[in-house]
Amino acid sequence: MSTEPNKTDSGLNASSLKLCTEKLNDNNFANWRYDMKCALGIMNLDHYIITHTAALKAQPDYDAKLKLVTNYIRFHLSRDKSHRF
Repeated sequence: MSTEPNKTDSGLNASSLKLCTEKLNDNNFANWRYDMKCALGIMNLDHYIITHTAALKAQPDYDAKLKLVTNYIRFHLSRDKSHRF
C-alpha cells in the first residue's frame, strides 16, 4: 500500500491544487493575470499559456499538462465566463 498521495499523469498532486486568487471579474484582471502566471510558474506550467511550439506539443505529457492548466484556469473563472474559455 502506497502512502503517497494520488498524482496526476503530469506528476503533480491533484489534491494540492488550490485557488490562488479571486475569480476573474470586471475589476481585477491585472491582479488575476499576475496571480495566475505566478501560480502556473510555480507548477512549471507557465509555458502552456503562451504559443505552443512543436517541441512542447511533442512532449509525452503535453495533453495531460494542457488539461491541467485549462482546468486550473477555469477554476478561477465564474461559470458564465468559463464556458467561453
